[in-house]
Amino acid sequence: MSGHSGGGNGKGDHDRPERFADLVPEDTLPIEGRDRQHSPGLASKPVARRKIPQPETPRFELEADGSGGRASGVSLNEFAKLRRGDLPVEQRIQLHGHTAESAKRVFERQIGQALSSGKRCVLVVHGRGLHSPGDPVLRGELPGWITQGALATKVLAFAHAPQRLGGSGATLVWLRRQR
Repeated sequence: MSGHSGGGNGKGDHDRPERFADLVPEDTLPIEGRDRQHSPGLASKPVARRKIPQPETPRFELEADGSGGRASGVSLNEFAKLRRGDLPVEQRIQLHGHTAESAKRVFERQIGQALSSGKRCVLVVHGRGLHSPGDPVLRGELPGWITQGALATKVLAFAHAPQRLGGSGATLVWLRRQR
């Protein structure tokens, strides 16, 4: 028996030290007690560090009922234009009838296409969830898809569409200009 406490596979247990301290040679001094020797090479030269830019996820100010939200920097006036449907709809995305998983894939793919073709205002038709048990699924999922993950940096605002464009069964999404 080796005195080793703890699991193991049984192979070579007799070769293991009982404590971590047994692994460190006795003549090793703690870092504070060592005489430090600096080589005149790399260690004495200041290292230029390049800051790697991190993609910043914008913060969204969300409506209390979850019906819309705007990224920081979007004025209340601009947000009101979106909510009224004053921005021209340049693309429609039909999600009605999809499962949440399928709808998310379609939404992300078509938003990507809208962005690459320079479109700014997209109408997402998700339905009101009248045929879903419980709360409307897609309408509830959409704000998370917009405000979290890769799309959060590409969206300026979103809001339930005015009645003439589908009301609570559709959402207007205002996209950032792509550079």
